[in-house]
Amino acid sequence: MSGVKARLRPALLLGLVTLSAPWLPGLAGQAALYPALGVFPGMALASLLAGRGPGAPRWTLGLALSPLVSAAAGALLVLGGMSLPASSLLIAAAGFVLWVAGEALRSTTRGPDSVEPAPELRWQVGLGAAFAAAAAIPALVNPLRPIWADAWIHGGLVWDIVRHGLPPEDPRLAGLRLNYVWFFNLYIAQLVSLGWRDPFAYMAIFNAVNLVVCLSLAYRMGLTLWRDRTAAAGAAALTAFGLSAGAWLLWPGRLVPALAGHTRGWDEVMAELHSIRLSSLPMLHHLSAPFGHIASFIDKFTVGTALSYAWIQLMVFLWGSLLWVRDGRRAALAWVAVGAAGMLFFHGVVGLSVIPVALGTFGLAWLLSFRWSWLPARGRLVALAAATLAGAAVATPYTASISAGWSAQKTGVPDHYFWPGWMMPWTLVTALAVTAWFARWPLARIVRERSREGALLALFVLGMTAFACVVDLPQNNESKFVFQVFFPLATIGGAAFLPELRAFLARRGALAWAVPALLFLFAPAVTLVTYAMDPERHTAPALNPAPGEEAMYAWLRDRTENDAVLVDAHGRDLAMVKAQRRLWVGTISGPEKAGFPLRALTERHAVAEDLYGPGAAIEHDARALASLGRPVYVLYRPGDSPGRAPWEALERRPDLFTRVYDRDGFRIYRLR
Repeated sequence: MSGVKARLRPALLLGLVTLSAPWLPGLAGQAALYPALGVFPGMALASLLAGRGPGAPRWTLGLALSPLVSAAAGALLVLGGMSLPASSLLIAAAGFVLWVAGEALRSTTRGPDSVEPAPELRWQVGLGAAFAAAAAIPALVNPLRPIWADAWIHGGLVWDIVRHGLPPEDPRLAGLRLNYVWFFNLYIAQLVSLGWRDPFAYMAIFNAVNLVVCLSLAYRMGLTLWRDRTAAAGAAALTAFGLSAGAWLLWPGRLVPALAGHTRGWDEVMAELHSIRLSSLPMLHHLSAPFGHIASFIDKFTVGTALSYAWIQLMVFLWGSLLWVRDGRRAALAWVAVGAAGMLFFHGVVGLSVIPVALGTFGLAWLLSFRWSWLPARGRLVALAAATLAGAAVATPYTASISAGWSAQKTGVPDHYFWPGWMMPWTLVTALAVTAWFARWPLARIVRERSREGALLALFVLGMTAFACVVDLPQNNESKFVFQVFFPLATIGGAAFLPELRAFLARRGALAWAVPALLFLFAPAVTLVTYAMDPERHTAPALNPAPGEEAMYAWLRDRTENDAVLVDAHGRDLAMVKAQRRLWVGTISGPEKAGFPLRALTERHAVAEDLYGPGAAIEHDARALASLGRPVYVLYRPGDSPGRAPWEALERRPDLFTRVYDRDGFRIYRLR
């Protein structure tokens, strides 16, 4: 009985913490509520799939899968007709009950996972927790960080799901289907529906948990591959610090165009020097290799997007593949299928690149096994391919739905995905050089020891590298491939990382610490300092509202219809989050940004330009707005049109527009 109580204690304690959430303030309340969907459902599944041995990775697997399980169950329930709050509460309660039941009934018989050495928690959890704490500091001290970059757009998508359910529309183009993965937004919307309605705080918590899980997965993959705790710790450490290690030292290469390019001279040199400032995006460029893509590990765990979680699904997929090839552990095939589906559900770029490369890897290993019999058994490779295809098949209807709007005919963006160039090979070399250096002897060891799982991982690295060098995507999305090469390469190189680092320091003395500090610590430290100090927080419109602006947003939230559409000037997307309203056109980007239909985007910009310009086609504008079949409001802000009064065109047509708000210089007209 005492063993059962010990197994139940974590679940019961977390349950009490979650129940206390309504009585805790702000961020503390949201952190206390997070386990309801970020822990319970995944732990319920992990109690079935993670194994029975004393070192079974229940927590690592449970935390890695919980957002996926919550979002998948939520999608089925909401599309089936249940409300978002009710379905979220049901998923949390069912997850907790099943987790407790699984722990109570779990057999303690030694299983196949017992062959691995017990993990060393200071590396498996401690490194990730320390990294997560450091990465959370910018979000705590700088209000710009939680809403920076894509996080703001995802916040709007979250509110669209909270307000309107599934399937979501794109709130930047009201009435048009969202041509983008929305499982991440659904997951955050589920948390928002349970309480403490701040999606950006939940995104920050999600990132912190993901960072711990990512490094725990790196440790576990290293342990599975090498069956050695030092190698596992090295894999976690190299994952944390190895990407683009030392790439900032190549910065002088940025001066080459100023010294030898077409436009050269001292002024060009000074312009490059003056471009070094604390703003987030410019500093990311300077800390990466010149003339390459940005490749920053820590950055991806501080921005409110699904990308870091898609890479966690990649690691689950690879980890399951290693376990199946090594031990024939049947549950590992389920990990493979779940990881394949999870990549597609949360980020199509990751899923649609990793899955074909993985299938190609399995096929290549199958062919090579006729020459080298020590490679993975052909039957196991076939089973891996079948599990991968099964996971992809589950996500196929969803993937097809969100991909339908991306045709070149609709967006006007040409499809030339096969486009080899020099930029990606250069990025791969500069971002992965240090990691590849540590992987050189472990790769030889894989061949020498005839490691089946090591060979499979090495073949995946080779295939992903080749794929990255020949595939080109809109918006530089091919830069994500660098990470998909890096994670498995760091697992391989982890076997040599700590031993070689210790040997170097022992030979060179105390001053030698400067070398690893410059290679591994400088760029992450500068990145976090930049994020904390970023001066853009003083000018960002979302953080510096005009007098009366917040009251205007509150009026829109409280006094307009739930399906109301707002017209705002200059493609602003502020009201998408602040007022939780869909927009007529809330973007200045082209079709390539999110599969926007080119014709619709052009027509909507034309209507907006007339409403905020000459007002020469008011009747046409009104007909276009009315075609949505929804209540439409047109917003005029003070200072948008100095010396002009474009709203007078609407005042002259009371048969078409009625003024419904006029305070602090803000005017709002409702389409009749």
